[in-house]
Amino acid sequence: ITASGAECLFADEYRYTDTPSVMVTFDDGYEDNYTTAYPMLKERGLKATIFLITDLIDTPGYLTRAQIKEMVQSGLIRFGCHTKSHYDLSQQSAAMLYLRTLYQSILNPFLQKWRKWALK
Repeated sequence: ITASGAECLFADEYRYTDTPSVMVTFDDGYEDNYTTAYPMLKERGLKATIFLITDLIDTPGYLTRAQIKEMVQSGLIRFGCHTKSHYDLSQQSAAMLYLRTLYQSILNPFLQKWRKWALK
């Protein structure tokens, strides 16, 4: 990415650009976003957006509040809400998937409040 001269954007910065641009995103907030991806991004000065499963913060295999805070403070990582929880979709009926999707779509306003919380 850096060698190509492309501009690296956060997901909420998406826009048409006159020059090549790229967005780096990660879903779910796995711990390896911090242990593997973050050091590589930091070394290269690249931005990224991580979309979290908020119920899984501070659980084994997922990001901790401390890791999230450190990454936010770096200025290179922003966070968004992927979902509140994550179900095994292969085990859900179509009606239940619809209801869960509808319920979770209400969480979008949560994103702004969550950002303030993460920076505390």
